[in-house]
Amino acid sequence: MGGFGFHLVLQDKTGRGLDVPETLDTLRRWRDAGGTHASVGTMYRGYTTADAHVDFLTDVKQRLDV
Repeated sequence: MGGFGFHLVLQDKTGRGLDVPETLDTLRRWRDAGGTHASVGTMYRGYTTADAHVDFLTDVKQRLDV
């Protein structure tokens, strides 16, 4: 399967949702384990606007050291 990467879909359905530091920690551990791709879901976090979902993802992206 050479040439294929590993993809993580990070979706927390507990209703609490991982906060930004927890999300970053999970993504970094995934990368360190050889993960090459990741998707971060923003559903089930209690956000009431599309902007809140985008703000969360923007914060994660800005703080992620890639």
